[in-house]
Amino acid sequence: MKTQTFETNWTSEMVTVEIIKNRNLNRPIGTKDVARLLKVTESTVKRWCDTGKLICNRSSGDHRRFAPEDIAFFYKYISTKRKRR
Repeated sequence: MKTQTFETNWTSEMVTVEIIKNRNLNRPIGTKDVARLLKVTESTVKRWCDTGKLICNRSSGDHRRFAPEDIAFFYKYISTKRKRR
């Protein structure tokens, strides 16, 4: 898996394009990649899942897996929240 770096002023559409370009859409995204994409810690991503803010599925080994479209939607949600502050 290649490491991705992201600018701080990305729009949700740019994140969606980046996910589609760099990921196989049939393959879910792991917690570490989601944390890098959203610029938060892995603990924050796990907490968002546990509280129901972020949708995830569990693998057979009980690891969290995320659909790219769910991450793009959530990014749009948190980016609007961050702008209001």
